[in-house]
Amino acid sequence: MFAKRGRRNIVGYGVVTSDYRYETGRDTYKNVRSIDWKMRGDWTPRDKPLVTKTLTEISRYPGLVSDIRNALDIDLDETDPDDEEDLTPAAPPYRIVDALEDLFMPRSTVEEAVALLRYKKNLILQGPPGVGKTFFAERLAYLLMEEQESSRVKRVQFHQSYSYEDFVQGYRPTGDGTFSLVDGPFLRFCDLALQDTDSPYVLIIDEINRGNLSKIFGELLLLLEGDKREQRWATTLSYAKAETPDFYVPHNLFVVGTMNTADRSLAMVDYALRRRFVFIDVMPGFKEGGFEKKLESLGASAALVDRVVRRLTDLNRDIAGDASLGSGFAVGHSYFCQTGGGPADEKWYERIVRTEIRPLLEEYWFDDADRVRAAVERLLAG
Repeated sequence: MFAKRGRRNIVGYGVVTSDYRYETGRDTYKNVRSIDWKMRGDWTPRDKPLVTKTLTEISRYPGLVSDIRNALDIDLDETDPDDEEDLTPAAPPYRIVDALEDLFMPRSTVEEAVALLRYKKNLILQGPPGVGKTFFAERLAYLLMEEQESSRVKRVQFHQSYSYEDFVQGYRPTGDGTFSLVDGPFLRFCDLALQDTDSPYVLIIDEINRGNLSKIFGELLLLLEGDKREQRWATTLSYAKAETPDFYVPHNLFVVGTMNTADRSLAMVDYALRRRFVFIDVMPGFKEGGFEKKLESLGASAALVDRVVRRLTDLNRDIAGDASLGSGFAVGHSYFCQTGGGPADEKWYERIVRTEIRPLLEEYWFDDADRVRAAVERLLAG
């Protein structure tokens, strides 16, 4: 056990020698274990802050453990082997074959997305509503890590009110009426990645184009670039205190954004930010074999599977051919990937068309009610 003061200093190293016990005679801290303190002092093992939580299992951060041991001059050969046992269950491996069971897209598209993410470190999945962009982003993270380790995946969602102070760092009110400087999810996640630099960490930003990107990212526009992920590019953050080291984005942090191409209310991605990302189109997968298997697993008959695939493919062809819309407004397959508990039957299909797809078409063709009516009739025709 290493005892820390604040987020920078280690003040002691010891070995736990007893089980938990509750001591009623103590005025405070009645939940205790006995510790044989091997060393006491004051060490600063690294430039970056230590872990945030009061009590943290740090065996999953080998880089941090190594920094602390080097600072305290602890000989690895003299430690008890039992102390090194990591009781955390190993994350299950995740391979391309696992992803293809869930993703309705060609293998080549998935492989290209993983390769581009490794190369550029920043990637945006763009496509119409209901194509599973967020779902794909999570699977990309697992493929990059080659294991299904959710603790190294962080998800945030941008919106019109989101700011630099929400995402990176800013002052927040406290209970006593004052303000304190608080790290946002980006800095906290970067801190985790810096403590485990041998492992990839993936930040997923849903609806990345819903926010004012230049305002949210600030000086991170420079630091996000794949070739700027090292300490020599570190810069001072807007709210950093004088004694705070300059910040840089770690090389093992990857960013995956999702972008809805059918929402006219969204701002275009800032050109400076666009240059720092690669873009992958995610389109409806009605014609993929995996989608048909999904419908069958939900109880759909062969006739209904054929109906869904043919009718929605025809509808998307009409949408793509509309000069005012285009393929970015296609209807995605996610509308048909769950039933709410019941079977995937004709009533289920008709309910989706009436209550989910029709309102979408009414938004697309708001000035042409006859076209909406004809499209819905074709979808529902026997």
